[in-house]
Amino acid sequence: MKNHLYFLEKTLKIANESVKNGNHPFGALIVQDNKIICESGNEVETRNDITAHAELLCIQKFQTYQSKNYATLFTSCEPCAMCLGAIYWSNINEIIFGCSNSQLSKIVDGTLEIKSEDLLLNGKRKIKIHDYSNMKKFKEIHINFWK
Repeated sequence: MKNHLYFLEKTLKIANESVKNGNHPFGALIVQDNKIICESGNEVETRNDITAHAELLCIQKFQTYQSKNYATLFTSCEPCAMCLGAIYWSNINEIIFGCSNSQLSKIVDGTLEIKSEDLLLNGKRKIKIHDYSNMKKFKEIHINFWK
């Protein structure tokens, strides 16, 4: 059984690939039954589309595979409000992230800073959230990219 850090490490590799492709350093993947179903990096710059976040692109791919089983989203950074809306309406029941929105906001000097759990608080469907932002490696990619 692979653990959370195994999959989070993969999101960092995807984020690094996003940067190599001329995009921002974000990566996401969706796991069901301990297997990666789909993955995506950020494509905001190459698509010239502000909605081409790694999480949204990953969820779009997931829709073609989706079964009735719930899935887990692993993402290199805490999802933004836009991505959380898509996550809520998908069959994702768990979010596991690296860098927090609060940390990212300090690095990029401002962003739409909202905690996932606060945004999802009033939803009827409950989504588990696991925060690994205490690990330095998840914010380092952003420090190196944005500074």
